[in-house]
Amino acid sequence: MHLAVIPDIIVAILCDLSDGPRREADLQALHASYKSWCDEQGVPDRASRKLFTSGILRPGSKEYVGISQKICNASAARYFIFWLAQYMAALAQSNPGNEWYMNPGVFFCCFYQ
Repeated sequence: MHLAVIPDIIVAILCDLSDGPRREADLQALHASYKSWCDEQGVPDRASRKLFTSGILRPGSKEYVGISQKICNASAARYFIFWLAQYMAALAQSNPGNEWYMNPGVFFCCFYQ
């Protein structure tokens, strides 16, 4: 898997996880989970809080969404995928039989580690 696709996966899954009328609140909750995980794991490189905003994710945009290295560098993206894999695995366990959790992006994150 080429590392250049990681930002695309991050954007797509964050948009999917926060899709709905409570997008900003959902993004805030996702950031809280990410921050807590990073604190517990002692993660040195973290994605910026700005990544968890509609301004960066631009849901519904018809243009390609790129993530600046200032928002999420390569090392932070690696740790982000580790967090995302654990987060999605926990969601899948708490929602057995839900086929959404087996879409290719989610499947990738859960087994990337």
